[in-house]
Amino acid sequence: MPKNTSIKSATTQIINSKGQVLKNIKVSISSKGKVSAVFPKGTKPGTYTLKVITKGKKVISVKISVPRG
Repeated sequence: MPKNTSIKSATTQIINSKGQVLKNIKVSISSKGKVSAVFPKGTKPGTYTLKVITKGKKVISVKISVPRG
């Protein structure tokens, strides 16, 4: 997450390169802003976009890479 970003409550979406929202992905954001996502087995390698949408409707986008294997 960008520095000096404070998030108290938010929803998240993981979006693939085709603009489709993926399901069954666990996303967590630590109090220090570290983002982690657990993708299910079989997820194709590549770059995905994590969108964090706060209650105030602010959207923060972060790129996430899923490596091979």
